[in-house]
Amino acid sequence: DEESLLNTKCPRNLELRWQTEVISSIYATPLIADINSDGKVDIVVPSFVHYLEVLEGSDGDKMTGWPAFTSQLFMPVLSFMILTRME
Repeated sequence: DEESLLNTKCPRNLELRWQTEVISSIYATPLIADINSDGKVDIVVPSFVHYLEVLEGSDGDKMTGWPAFTSQLFMPVLSFMILTRME
């Protein structure tokens, strides 16, 4: 029951702030980073259908200009780590 999930507290006093739907099943661990340099974290979600979606971290809204198609499967956490070490 979706209503009961929304009102359930985690054992560590965490609360669900929002939930959203994405294009398809998630392929890899989402990346949490400030994608658009606005000082707020965003969530990059790679999908099994070769799309990357970016969600606003504060409310789960889809960021303007996304999703983006990629011809390869993408693992954002690993890619972010490699790119930041190259800078």
